[in-house]
Amino acid sequence: MTLILCSVQAYSQSTANIKVYGICGMCQERIEAAALGVIGITSASWDQPSNMLTYEYQEGLLLLEELHQAMIAVGHDTDLMQSPDDIYENMHGCWKYRE
Repeated sequence: MTLILCSVQAYSQSTANIKVYGICGMCQERIEAAALGVIGITSASWDQPSNMLTYEYQEGLLLLEELHQAMIAVGHDTDLMQSPDDIYENMHGCWKYRE
């Protein structure tokens, strides 16, 4: 019998936030779902009035650029990146926040 040992890495939990632009409750659903799809994110909550996404993440797993990329992929600009025009233009009219 062969015994295989696996090491389990313990990651610290931290909380941070980024600005993600949106306009309504449906935006909130898309933003939070996209954030939760990023490796290392364990919770996400977007606040409409402030446009702030607060998220908990496992240090050492999250690549912050991937979080910004996930936001722009679903049509939401962040404080560092802008969603491509073709993605933004294909969003439902009431979700558009750019002037």
